[in-house]
Amino acid sequence: MAETHERVILLYIDIDNFHVINETRGHAVGDEVLRSIAARLTAACREHGYVAHIAGDEFAVALIDTQAITDQLSFAEALKADVERPIRSDEHQIHFTCSVGVSCFPENGATAQELLRQAEAAMRRAKRNGRDTVCVFGNEQKQAIADRRTLGLALDEAIRDGQLVVHYQPQIRASDWRVLGFEALVRWQSPEFGLLPPARFLGVAEALGLMTDVDNFVFESVCAQARTWLDDSTTDFCMSVNVSSVQLQRVDFVERISQTLAKWALPARHIELELTEGAMIGNVERVISTMSALKSLGVRLALDDFGTGYSSLNYLRRFPIDKLKIDQSFVSDISSDTSAAGICNAIIALAHQLGMTVLAEGVETVGQIRYLRSNDCDQFQGFYFGKPTPPAQALEVLKHGCGGAPI
Repeated sequence: MAETHERVILLYIDIDNFHVINETRGHAVGDEVLRSIAARLTAACREHGYVAHIAGDEFAVALIDTQAITDQLSFAEALKADVERPIRSDEHQIHFTCSVGVSCFPENGATAQELLRQAEAAMRRAKRNGRDTVCVFGNEQKQAIADRRTLGLALDEAIRDGQLVVHYQPQIRASDWRVLGFEALVRWQSPEFGLLPPARFLGVAEALGLMTDVDNFVFESVCAQARTWLDDSTTDFCMSVNVSSVQLQRVDFVERISQTLAKWALPARHIELELTEGAMIGNVERVISTMSALKSLGVRLALDDFGTGYSSLNYLRRFPIDKLKIDQSFVSDISSDTSAAGICNAIIALAHQLGMTVLAEGVETVGQIRYLRSNDCDQFQGFYFGKPTPPAQALEVLKHGCGGAPI
């Protein structure tokens, strides 16, 4: 409607867990439900909109907001509630929910294709947020969508051509300020885009199914680097490597770790694998078995970003974890927010009760260091002590430290 300058609200609607209806009631009933949903959407739009069946259990609705007064979120919420009314079939009521994404012309996009991509991206975010909700596309998401289109075309080639590099950020012992080792953080040294941080391309890698390739590259690089340092008579360090949820769920993951350690003749004590809470939730029993197998190899295990995911104390006590990493979102506010400080204290106390070491991420100020150290935090990581650096600079930090005690 760009030609007539009318405002358009585009909704992308996905029925949550629709496969359950097909599996339990049969495909004939599932088709009946889809027809009923299409009828409801058409009735809601009346003469001011259009409805399209995109695929499977997904629909698009375009509302022409001729007066430019409709609130897109309120409209989407009302439409969602109307769609979700139970549907009667064979004297039974079928209940379901849906996830809805919203984009608007001219606020977000200029073409039908752009609006549809944006609305779908917002719907995917609604799915990630737990389903049964509405998400409105924000213009800040445009960068992520642009990255998927532009970076995605080059990432596969970048992995093959060795454009990925690993930088290392020091981890410091609180008691004596000694450098214990490093967290390995991947970067993309692109000849076209420059040096890209992981936030710019790891989401793209995950969407394209390339995370396993990235993970394998990082672990191989870290083991090779650790072997080089050992051959240089630098022996007292540990390399911390992030593990994606995709990698953790692979049946050959433990075998790959074992084979790579053997390839580089690297003692397992020099490796720490960082896992996230979200990566452990899919199949807890299988993850616990995998973690136990990793521990049998001799590697250490850390739980990253603790407190921001799906924390379960029951699971935590069963996980063979060596270290908890306090997320930087808590650390950044400990000097000004008593609740953030209280969470940090609670995590430290809990970890110590379970026999775990505690590392605080995102440490940037003397005030944060003083508070954490006075509350028995074991280790620090953050810009105060050093940014991620290439291997040569990291080795200098390992040999000579970060410049002495900060307080």
